[in-house]
Amino acid sequence: MHCPVRLGIILTSVICLGIPSAYGITLHVTDDRSLQIDHHSPPNKHFPWRSHQRNYFAHRGNHSTITIQRFGHKKETQGFVKFDLSPLSSDQSIERATLRLWLNQVDRSGTLHLHEILADWDERTIRGDQTPPTSPVFDSLSIKKSDTHQFITLDVTTIVQGWIEHPATNFGIALVSDHSHPLKIKIDSKENHDTSHPMEIEVVLSAEPGIEGPPGPRGLPGPPGPQGMQGVTPALIMVGQQCPTGEFLTGFDAIGNILCGAPPPSTEPSPPIALNDANPGDVIITELMINPSAVTDGNGEWFELFNTRQEAIDMRGWTIEEESGNTHVIPDTNPIVIPEGGFLVLGNNDDSASNGGITVAYKYTSITLNNGGDTIKILDVNGEEIDRVKYETPSFSIPNGASLSLNPNNFDALENNDASNWCASTTTIGINLDRGTPGAGNDPC
Repeated sequence: MHCPVRLGIILTSVICLGIPSAYGITLHVTDDRSLQIDHHSPPNKHFPWRSHQRNYFAHRGNHSTITIQRFGHKKETQGFVKFDLSPLSSDQSIERATLRLWLNQVDRSGTLHLHEILADWDERTIRGDQTPPTSPVFDSLSIKKSDTHQFITLDVTTIVQGWIEHPATNFGIALVSDHSHPLKIKIDSKENHDTSHPMEIEVVLSAEPGIEGPPGPRGLPGPPGPQGMQGVTPALIMVGQQCPTGEFLTGFDAIGNILCGAPPPSTEPSPPIALNDANPGDVIITELMINPSAVTDGNGEWFELFNTRQEAIDMRGWTIEEESGNTHVIPDTNPIVIPEGGFLVLGNNDDSASNGGITVAYKYTSITLNNGGDTIKILDVNGEEIDRVKYETPSFSIPNGASLSLNPNNFDALENNDASNWCASTTTIGINLDRGTPGAGNDPC
């Protein structure tokens, strides 16, 4: 079978080889747009036509590329993209879905975040002051200037599976620059006629095995192999002959004498320990949702940890403790890993449908974040204190419906004890109107 070669697409090799276990489908863009968003400038109440005028000229501009960048803390340009799911059906099983982007230009290195869009929009009417709500970050990628004129790929399998199961939720993906590591890039749009590399999602589908065919004819016997060595009867083994103390019978030599060696390694599991020997300050508390408003405190309290080391840390066997003496010990059964330089969200409810739309990596019990003030401590497997935060009024102002967020410039075990380094989050969490950045970079204070 003749197969066309297409740069960056591995799926053609699956089809060309005739492998029956999977086949590929490409999802094409229906809507794509980049918009400049001003987080601190409300619409002009006295001259509302100016907002519409800006929107009109923005849509008449050159849209051959999608720009993603950030201008300090007030303004940014985000990308929005939506895909046609009509080639897929609800009875198909996805093995993998990969978002493919062509970096037309990289002016500033940084980190790109991906969010799922949670409400409908289209490229003709979307406006910078009325962008649809988005989910928390579901994937991130570091981009360098040397990536210019290259394809980059990100795994979006879970997102596409959700769209297939619930087609009414297919509102696309938002591409956003990180706050702490801002980038400036341009991605080819579907209107680009120069390089013509619009965004695509390559989907690998599982195929059900067919009916087993009849057996083929029996082949001819192969040539005989070489004659093996003559067997030896271990006649020299003496009754009661044993290996020395501490050694193990490993076999016999050519004339039947026993061979001894070191005993095999124990198959007993080693006691759970941290992947690294954690020291105080290696893991710090960076965000606390003390008083949610989208759901009750009993359903929506959570806090966030940050790993300051350049290696992952396993929290199996660690302890969470609050000021009243209540504790929760993390079981030592499954790894609870904070990635190097990454975040981990712990909460009292891991059901995102009832906890305010939060992705909780670990669910704890017996711990309550008191609205009037409390102390949260993290202890390692040896009971050594790794970090604590004592928040109390009036030095700390406990927000309602927003997390208490540590300034990104003060990610330190000593500086997170200073109330002046904390403030209320400003980023909206999904469509639930509470604010916070669980599992992602914090809003600046």
